Amino acid sequence: MCVLLYLAPVKKDVIEKTKTNNAVITKNDVFKILKLKDFWFFALIIVGTAAIYDVFDQQFPNYYVTFF
Repeated sequence: MCVLLYLAPVKKDVIEKTKTNNAVITKNDVFKILKLKDFWFFALIIVGTAAIYDVFDQQFPNYYVTFF
């Protein structure tokens, strides 16, 4: 991953734009995000993926033991 980040080209104008952008996030911005359906769909995917991984992580040793 470090190699990919090192090789990824970043334009200087993009870096300058991010340095000078001092936007402040307000409560209104947060409420707008919470009203978006796509945000909740994305959050559901993240939580669902984590839940499936947790179950797999707990059950794999039991499954693996059955082979021996």
